[in-house]
Amino acid sequence: MAFVAVLYVAFDIYIFQALRVVMSDYSLVVRRVLSVVYFAISGVLFVGIMMYNQLDPKQFANLRLFITTAFFITLIGKLIAALFVLFDDVRRLVTWIASFVPEKKEEA
Repeated sequence: MAFVAVLYVAFDIYIFQALRVVMSDYSLVVRRVLSVVYFAISGVLFVGIMMYNQLDPKQFANLRLFITTAFFITLIGKLIAALFVLFDDVRRLVTWIASFVPEKKEEA
């Protein structure tokens, strides 16, 4: 379970790095508020998933449903965003590697 938690946090930070680029034109206050909201939502949902088995299924059925639904909706959104970010990272890696390949000189 600890591995899954570390993986989730690392994934969350990876996606947040992309959001930082998107938010770069915003004012400092807006960036801080959005950052706190992003991690607050992720943190609350993560804690909710961790507490899922401790909640009584009969008494907290609606809460359990809300937690799992919200968690997986945000996770799917982050996975879709990660595909684009990962594609861009791979593209930049290939460009960086290609910059070390010497250009061929044309023979006259």
